[in-house]
Amino acid sequence: MDIEDPYIRVHHQIQNFLRLCELLIKRCESLTSISLLTTKAANQASFEEQSGKLNELKSDLSKNYSITLNVTYSDSLHDREIRIVPSGWIIKIGRGLDIYKPAFGKTVIGQYDFDLRPCLETTIDIFKL
Repeated sequence: MDIEDPYIRVHHQIQNFLRLCELLIKRCESLTSISLLTTKAANQASFEEQSGKLNELKSDLSKNYSITLNVTYSDSLHDREIRIVPSGWIIKIGRGLDIYKPAFGKTVIGQYDFDLRPCLETTIDIFKL
């Protein structure tokens, strides 16, 4: 599984990536590796937080699910796509994984169940090679 999204930098974006990983664990029984290509956070302190969270996820995936997470950084990445390598499916999401509107409150519907949270406007294209 190859994922390219330049905006996996700050906490809520990393949480969106985490939710995708959870979905993949539940739905892709033969998944052994995930490759993430993203961009570095704007400053050193933010990058340390970003890489720390991604390393924590990497460790958890490896230890508890035998899935390898490879994270690489690009200085010029712009487009967003998910490639499911063995099957040839390509998913292009205009906004990347950052598609949900924020919940307006800590105890509101949609805070935890994203099926109940409104999405931002985006285009999703799905291709089969």
